[in-house]
Amino acid sequence: MRHILNVFPQSPFFKQYLAMLKNDGLLSGHRFIVYGQGERDAEYGNASIEFLHEGVSKLAKGFILIRGALSSRMIIIHGLQVPGVTIAFALFPALLRKTCWALWGWDLYQRKLAPRGPAFWLLEFFRSRFIRRVAAITTTVPGDYQLARRWYGAKARYIENILYASHVARPTPRVSAREIGPRPLRIQIGNSADPANGHKELIDRLAGMPDIDFLVYAPLSYGDPDNAAEVAGYGARLLGKRFIPLLKLMGFEEYTAYLSDIDLAIFNHKRQQAMGNIIGLLSLGKKVYIRSDISPWPYFKGKGFELFDTKLAWDLSPLSAESAEKNIKAASSAFNETALSAAWQLVFSGAWRVRTR
Repeated sequence: MRHILNVFPQSPFFKQYLAMLKNDGLLSGHRFIVYGQGERDAEYGNASIEFLHEGVSKLAKGFILIRGALSSRMIIIHGLQVPGVTIAFALFPALLRKTCWALWGWDLYQRKLAPRGPAFWLLEFFRSRFIRRVAAITTTVPGDYQLARRWYGAKARYIENILYASHVARPTPRVSAREIGPRPLRIQIGNSADPANGHKELIDRLAGMPDIDFLVYAPLSYGDPDNAAEVAGYGARLLGKRFIPLLKLMGFEEYTAYLSDIDLAIFNHKRQQAMGNIIGLLSLGKKVYIRSDISPWPYFKGKGFELFDTKLAWDLSPLSAESAEKNIKAASSAFNETALSAAWQLVFSGAWRVRTR
């Protein structure tokens, strides 16, 4: 049987996905094209991986991609982030009949949020052809699939999917840090150095609450390095030693341990973003604020989670024990490895492919 081709941009999700396939005994049926730097790694095992780094010409990348796509039985595009991938598949629409798009977020919302210019409109022409004709879309939030239908006329089959292991509920610690002894309230703002986090607006509001004993943590280890430096300086000026920028990228287990010490988190994204952080925090019984005007709000509410609206007044106190337990149970039910594996099995079945006579 022919293989499944997976196309990735450089991303931590690649190793998570690879580990899932290895654990499920499915790795031999998959091949990978990764746009970015990479070297053979022991944890890759004998996986068939081709890294297309910057030294490879655009023409050669296109040839490798199309050759791999033509020889595969199905294709999964993880994050429609590489312009060359979008253009290549738009020019070979027959490939889209056996293609599933694993939608990440920015690959959809750039339609509304990316800077305008000739390059944007040219790429948008090809993106429209891709999204309108792709056979399946798999993503976490149904509202994002509906936006693809509304904005681009997508006719793809939708497969709900938490996508990667970072979206699986974290095991809750037996003893929380707050039970050990009194300490300042620990607040996380944002999830990255992406300007879309709207850090400054959050810092301004927190700076206006001088009577509350808190520490503010801002993960800034990936995204826009210039914005990371600007946010770090801005937070230090307004909050002083109460502001702690996290500039070093943590491993998954280390980051989970960090999240377990957070009391509440406030996200200011104007689109679906930071799903791994939000799911992780909810599954650990933390209070989470997100905007009520983005697609994750009805998604989480529909699954029974208690969360709070960033746009309204903030109650800077930890989640009640009853509400925390409710969220922990909802997370373990919705975001688990069984659900993750089952969703990908549905994708791998290929039942969504468009067949022609």
